[in-house]
Amino acid sequence: YYDGAEPSGNSVAARALLRLSKITDDEKYSAPAEQTLKHFAGKIREIPQAVPYMLGALDLSLNEPKRVVLVGDVGLDATQKMLVAVHGVFQPSKVVLGVEGPVEKFAREELKPNAEAGKVNVFVCQGTFCELPTSDPLKVVASLAEMAEPTPEPDSGG
Repeated sequence: YYDGAEPSGNSVAARALLRLSKITDDEKYSAPAEQTLKHFAGKIREIPQAVPYMLGALDLSLNEPKRVVLVGDVGLDATQKMLVAVHGVFQPSKVVLGVEGPVEKFAREELKPNAEAGKVNVFVCQGTFCELPTSDPLKVVASLAEMAEPTPEPDSGG
């Protein structure tokens, strides 16, 4: 269970399964990860400093990650620059996806003028909400770096 210089296999497996579940929305990946977290719940409570990678998996299971969807040719300089910008933001739970499969045709036809101009469009999503697409790396970085505002404590009237 111990996450030392190298994370434990259990922690890596739990986190990988949770990431797959967030990407595919398939419970067959989240179920074994949740069981792993339940199995190690005692260690997580007693000595959390011994399981930092497992804590990352727990965070991923409790919170919806930001998803970055890139629509554009991976060979373009604009796409490569966008990838560098996206991966430059420390957010361990974010999911970065390229457009593939059945969505690709629709997205490429909708965004064809930008694709022809050598641009990439990026959608930053969380849960079921997606921001408007942008090809500005600074906007994407700002959106990823944006943290949720803490909920204010109710005034106790004291």
